[in-house]
Formats: sequence, structure tokens, C-alpha cells
Amino acid sequence: MQQTPRTNPATKSRPRYEDVIVKDFSNEPFFDDDGQDFEVKTIKEERLIDPLPELDDTITFREDMYNFGDEEDLPDSDRETECRTQGISRSKCFNR
Repeated sequence: MQQTPRTNPATKSRPRYEDVIVKDFSNEPFFDDDGQDFEVKTIKEERLIDPLPELDDTITFREDMYNFGDEEDLPDSDRETECRTQGISRSKCFNR
């Protein structure tokens, strides 16, 4: 039996279905054939990135990931933000 959506008079835009039947499949038996269409891999089985030994050095990693260019050319707000992320005080950051 095909159900036809009825317009809700309160909203006039959302269809309302009457006599909706929800089937409970929680007690259905599982067959080995059910799992053939997909596979689940864990993080241990998959490597997201290949580890590179040279990236273990944090200084080299920061230089590779963040290219700040010449910090003297940056506006004060950008320099201050960069110093704050590295834990450098504002007075040392601007050499004042």
C-alpha cells in the first residue's frame, strides 16, 4: 500500500504521513553473506600518513609547515600573534 503525503495545515509545506509502520530488525539473524559487501578497517590496519623521520624534529617540522617569510615585513598584529603562540612576551617580540 502506497502512502500519499498529506500537507500539514499548520505549516502547509511539510508533508505528514499517517499510519507509518516501523519494523524492528534488531532480532534478525546475521549471516556471513551480509558482510561481504563492505569491510571495516581500523587505524592500526591503515596508515593515514607515512611517517617521515625528519619530521620528528619539531623545529624542522615548524619550518616546513609554517612559512612566515620575513617577520620584519609582517604587521605588528601578525607578529604579536606569532610571538604569543610561541610563548614570547610582547616586549621581547618587538625588541622594545
